[in-house]
Amino acid sequence: MPQPFSWTKLTNAGSVGVSPRAGHTITPTGRGFVLFGGMDGRRNDQGNPSPNNDVYIFKPGKKGTYEWSNVEIDPGSQAPPVRTLHVAVAITAEELFLHGGMHSTTPYQVLNDAWTLDTTC
Repeated sequence: MPQPFSWTKLTNAGSVGVSPRAGHTITPTGRGFVLFGGMDGRRNDQGNPSPNNDVYIFKPGKKGTYEWSNVEIDPGSQAPPVRTLHVAVAITAEELFLHGGMHSTTPYQVLNDAWTLDTTC
């Protein structure tokens, strides 16, 4: 008879934390799981809810632990606009594909752009 599934609550063993959020993506790559964007309570200059374009790497650890690390984006590269409710998939072990999403709810603005992130740098 199969064994039942079992959940384990993980503990952050590192010094970097990620704000609570929704509408983000977490995509597996060779460097770890890449977290991108989402909503975390930030507001724009008009006081409306605003998504972000944060990038973090999540690495599972031993015995129910994990660590987050900040990702530095090359200042010479253009970063995607802030967004939530987008799609991100790994197209290779080193490259992530990002498409669409919502840039703003007030005024309502959805995106139809495409980006790749090279995680080997």
